[in-house]
Amino acid sequence: MPRTRHEAREAVALVVHQDVSALKQAEYLKDEFIGLAAHELRNPLGALRGFASMLGYQTARGRGARLADWQQEALSEIEQATARLDKLTEDLLDVTRLQAGRLVLSRKPTDVVVLVRHLVMQAQITTQRHTFSFETLLSRLAVEIDRVRIEQVLSNLLGNAVKYSPQGGPIEVVLREEVEPHAALLSIRDQGIGIPASQQARIFGRFVRAENARATEIAGTGLGLYLSRELVEWHAGRLWFESEEGAGSTFFLTLPLT
Repeated sequence: MPRTRHEAREAVALVVHQDVSALKQAEYLKDEFIGLAAHELRNPLGALRGFASMLGYQTARGRGARLADWQQEALSEIEQATARLDKLTEDLLDVTRLQAGRLVLSRKPTDVVVLVRHLVMQAQITTQRHTFSFETLLSRLAVEIDRVRIEQVLSNLLGNAVKYSPQGGPIEVVLREEVEPHAALLSIRDQGIGIPASQQARIFGRFVRAENARATEIAGTGLGLYLSRELVEWHAGRLWFESEEGAGSTFFLTLPLT
């Protein structure tokens, strides 16, 4: 019997099933390729770095002809380029370790006051256009961390503060102890180009870079923030930021205290 327009309409639900196994396989193969390529780059990079260092060292000791100024400059460029490539390969290997869950942390009690002060001093040496300040009321604060990995995170954040404020200016680093939750809280504030609001939700993704960073031709791989957040979260901490395009960024990092 045909229905009238007064009869109640039946609800219809459409369920779509999509097989994502092929996508997962492609993602797995991509990670495997990245890891293999990074691993294979290690040996030739090590040879380049070793021979460049040996050439500079031996000629400085009078073994062989003295290098001309342009040759010395070229050698320095080779060493810097191999250092950048070496860091890139290590970052790529870290990405594959994290994706596979194979990262191993070696946690030891570490005084983060001493650690942060040391890294701030190192960062200041790399620039003349920026002025670092380190503020804390703490004389000592012990946190159980993998020092090498947290140094990697902090060096990346401090380096970003310099890199993404190309006009220079102050960079303010503050460390304090939070009561609830009980944690060490570090903030790093710059007055650089900032991150566009439309891209802030994606900025911790792999190989993601803000458009204004690309537009100003600031070099980068888009791996630093991804690795930093992952390493902090492996320490049961948090990494987040506040930013306004053209007005700078403040990155916050917490590490739990036991």
